Amino acid sequence: MQRQRVAVWGVALVCLLAAVATSYAAEKKAREATINSDTMVYNWKKDTFEFTGNCRAELKGDDQASMSGAKITGKFTKGGSSVSEIIAYGPVRFDITTQPDDEGVSRHITAQCKGNGTFSAATKTIRLTGGAEAIMTTVPMDPNIEPAKFSGAEVIINLATYDLTVQGGVHLQVQLPAESVE
Repeated sequence: MQRQRVAVWGVALVCLLAAVATSYAAEKKAREATINSDTMVYNWKKDTFEFTGNCRAELKGDDQASMSGAKITGKFTKGGSSVSEIIAYGPVRFDITTQPDDEGVSRHITAQCKGNGTFSAATKTIRLTGGAEAIMTTVPMDPNIEPAKFSGAEVIINLATYDLTVQGGVHLQVQLPAESVE
């Protein structure tokens, strides 16, 4: 009887530790958005917000990012506990520094566009439209290598897949390694 109680308590403790570990992992993946501006209007019936004048949204989570524009609008998820979408209206500037990869290298991407920039929490993407340009460097940056420069009608940065997609009149400027002379 004593052994059965110890076994039951042991199983309960393992389940509790697994639940705490799962909760911690989910908490670590959460993102936080802070938006600053001159004026804000929140419509609680529609769960929408609109910021105007000197707008800047900072996205904090695994990656550190910011997006700025003349106007920022967005929508809360059902219940108003988190943001499902943020849209900045042009000109828009977006900056992100990613978490280090397996080799300890992060990517720093600075992008801008004349149209608008949309952050979608569901797809974990940033879509910049209207004459979009992006510059990508590594952190730490190799002083002998120029950053890669991308431009096109649209730049999409996918934080889930680590893809940077350029569409519409794509232009890429990148430095090639120097040839060795023997």
